[in-house]
Amino acid sequence: DGERFAAPVSSVMSTRLDTVPPDAPIERLLDIFEREHVPIVVIDGAMGTTIQQYKLTATHRLSDTLSGNVALRYGRIGGDPAPESAKGYGISDNKGLFWSARAAVEILPTRTGVAVLVRGVSQSLATAAALRSNDSSKIAISLAQDLSVVGVNPFGSVCKLLIALESARSPALTGDDSSSTNRLLGGVAISF
Repeated sequence: DGERFAAPVSSVMSTRLDTVPPDAPIERLLDIFEREHVPIVVIDGAMGTTIQQYKLTATHRLSDTLSGNVALRYGRIGGDPAPESAKGYGISDNKGLFWSARAAVEILPTRTGVAVLVRGVSQSLATAAALRSNDSSKIAISLAQDLSVVGVNPFGSVCKLLIALESARSPALTGDDSSSTNRLLGGVAISF
């Protein structure tokens, strides 16, 4: 719908925000969600780290047998750390950016999907001793197979067999800018 993309971002933002302390009972959160509001946890009157996030998702049926999906996310990290973090870890300031992009296609008759994901985080943590970098990046390719096409759907659930190959880099943990981790992951996802 072209008209929605021409509308200002404020037209889709929520202004129904409720603040709660960290020790608020779950019932209070459930009440906030039931009223379709967004809870914001405030510690000792300070909101602490804030995260602004922007998302864009598009799905398109490419043909009778193929569907495509693209998802993009970008965000900023900032604000004063919560008092507990400042005291426990000595962090006086943190600023950063994060982003991710995912592209996927699904073969509709067989319910087989292939996806590629890339993501990155760049964050600076200021301490009394030094400015620390908290950067990481990841690239992954995954294959998913809906098992209902072979009759596996216990109790009406959706079961998917997942296999992923990923490469991740996080020099903040090792101090070595060239270190990376390569993994082959597998599993079954079940949803009801």
